[in-house]
Amino acid sequence: MALAGRRRLARHAAASARAELGVISVRVGLAVADAVDALLGRGETRLKWPNDVLLADRKLAGILCEGRWHGERLQWLAVGWA
Repeated sequence: MALAGRRRLARHAAASARAELGVISVRVGLAVADAVDALLGRGETRLKWPNDVLLADRKLAGILCEGRWHGERLQWLAVGWA
C-alpha cells in the first residue's frame, strides 16, 4: 500500500476510535439507568440525549466523559456523573 493510502487509513481509524468514544456517555447512562431501575425494582429511569439520566422527569445525574489523545492513541479516559 502506498504511503498516502496508509496515512489515510490511519486517519480513518483514529476518527472511528474517537467517534466510538463519543457514545461512551450514552452507554454509561444506560448502565446507571439499569442500576437505578434494579434498585427501585421497576423500570422508570430514562435517558435524555445526550447525557442526562432522568427519574420521574427529573434529572437524576449527568454523565461526563473526557479523554486525552496523544496523536492517534488514547492516553486516558475519565468518566463521571454528578
